[in-house]
Amino acid sequence: MKHIYEKLKSSCGASMIFALLIFVMCVLAGTVALSAASANVGRYTHLVQEQRQYFSVASALELFQSQLKDRVETNPIKVTVKYVEEEKWWYEPDDPTTPTTYTLHSEPTKQTLELVPALSAGETLDYYQYQLLENCIPAEWQADWDDLKTTAGIVPSPLSFEEKYKVHLDESTCTDSPSLPESLYPVDVTVKNGADDGNYTLEMHLTTENGDGYPLKVVWTGEADTDTKTETVTTGGDPSDPLAAHDSEGTRTTTTTLTCTLRWSEEDRVITFE
Repeated sequence: MKHIYEKLKSSCGASMIFALLIFVMCVLAGTVALSAASANVGRYTHLVQEQRQYFSVASALELFQSQLKDRVETNPIKVTVKYVEEEKWWYEPDDPTTPTTYTLHSEPTKQTLELVPALSAGETLDYYQYQLLENCIPAEWQADWDDLKTTAGIVPSPLSFEEKYKVHLDESTCTDSPSLPESLYPVDVTVKNGADDGNYTLEMHLTTENGDGYPLKVVWTGEADTDTKTETVTTGGDPSDPLAAHDSEGTRTTTTTLTCTLRWSEEDRVITFE
């Protein structure tokens, strides 16, 4: 026990042991620093790649959104129908023996619904035009719409609709920063119509070219704007004029023009990560 105590108190070789201890501590500290630096480099590289993927799909989405806006403003998806109601009107005396008062009578003679312009031979409505008519035509016109579908051969366009694109962003699409396209990936885009029958949904899937970079699903529900104009033409005088009631009769034609326009606005879109 005394021998061990003396060894501990001895100063021989103390400098060497201390130097070895410092060396070991430096090695450990260097190892920790290198490990942390390597981890940060890897994390930074991964972060840069994620940012490139995100900005790639986001830029492609905004490009398509601007194209949708241009389409609505310059060449919108729309359809126009004209509904014509014709009727005959006349006055009859309330008492044939003493015709002093008269009552206005009328009866429909013709009702027609037609597309404007009419479909030419072999022509048909596209999916969204057909859905516009199905959803926008008033209930009181429904029977005439069913007749028009039969006589004009209007049939529902196939629901399945899908197109694929590859977007390469260049200086023309990134005018604010011409150097930006060099840091963006090509983007694969799939566009298809709604998954449910009878609506205006437009669906888009975007991902970077390698297929695993920020896959986005964007859905526009779509909204239909309607514009209605009515014009009435009467023959035989004014049926509301009681002064000429004893010999007044004629026809009245009412033409109602309905235009339905489809739009997909940025405010209506829903974006989710797939």
